[in-house]
Formats: sequence, structure tokens, C-alpha cells
Amino acid sequence: MQPNVVLNLYSDVPSMKSHVFRKDLRLSLYVDADFAGCRLTAKSTSGGFLVLKGPNTFFPLSWVSKRQTSVSRSTTESEVVSLAFSLFGEAIPTLCLWERLLGKPVLLECLEDNQATIVIAKAGWSSKLRHVQRTHKVNIASLAERFKEDTSITLEYVDTSEQAADIFTKALDPQKWDPALRMLGVSHPEVSKCAQKLKSCIRPTEGGA
Repeated sequence: MQPNVVLNLYSDVPSMKSHVFRKDLRLSLYVDADFAGCRLTAKSTSGGFLVLKGPNTFFPLSWVSKRQTSVSRSTTESEVVSLAFSLFGEAIPTLCLWERLLGKPVLLECLEDNQATIVIAKAGWSSKLRHVQRTHKVNIASLAERFKEDTSITLEYVDTSEQAADIFTKALDPQKWDPALRMLGVSHPEVSKCAQKLKSCIRPTEGGA
């Protein structure tokens, strides 16, 4: 959708415009990866979830679930590839759109649950990942450039239990579905009932709790 079309849509809906055009709105990009999750190829899956946030706002904008093009050699490698894919493919283009809509700089926070990935992405280099530019077509220096030079973009740690992109990387255990959906802003009595039924179908292993 062209930015001019979006601007026209908002100008035609005064109530929506007054709600959306808040100074404290920001973009949050949750990024995750499932290392070697494909049993056939051993390739990892990139997951991303982009949401517009505010004090009283939680509006999902886009999501990503894509198998990586090459086999990663570590969890950190798969996470770096996933971060680059979602940041440059989804988050930055959306950031440009919302800055034009709001007429001011908008904060984009990237939320990653792997500490090593954060260190490498901010440094822009890793002796163990010198091959990714050839295998994954990912330039780690481009990540560091965004986080160092663009004051609107930050990279922060988020606990795995609060990683909303986890659901886009792999099949979750039944007992994890309800909290995973709630992190996406999906909450419905019927969904909760289904999750409870699935939990009740899981039998504890012998000798276990």
C-alpha cells in the first residue's frame, strides 16, 4: 500500500487518526529462530513479529516465518540471520512508513532473547561467523551500522518466556499455546478452552512429575 493512500485513509477517519497519532507510539520487533528445526535439511527457521505499541495500544502489523536458505552451524548464527531478515525486510520499511504518517521520528526496538546475538550484532563482526556473508548473504556489519548510527533503532534483550516470535519458528507444545497467543494479542474464551483440553490430554510420563 502506498504511503499517500494510507494517509488519505487516516484523514477520512478522525477518531482513528486521533488515537493512532500519539507521541508515545513505538514499533517493537520480536525476533527468534529455531536452530536446525527441519528434520530433512537441518535448516533453521526465522521468526519475526512486528507490533505497534503504546500505553494503551498493541496492534500487530506483520509477522515472519521462513526457513533459512542455508544450514546454520549454531544457535547464534541462526538468530543473527533471523534478526537481519526481519529487521531489513519488515521493520525498517515499516519504520519509514510510520515516521511519514506521524511526521516525527519513531522508536524501533528489536527484542532478542539470545545474548551472544546481541553482542555480535552490535559489534558488527565475529570470528566464528565470517562465513555468513557467503552462506546466508548476511552482512553483520550492516546490523551494527543501523544500531550505532540510527538513534531510532535499538537492540535489547527479552526473556525467552516473553519472546512473542517463538510461535513463528516451530510447533509449540499444547501447554504453551495459550500464553503464546496472549503474547500476540490473541485472546478468546474458546481458544483458552481448547488449550485447556489439549493440556488435559497430555499424560505425565511414568516416574515423572
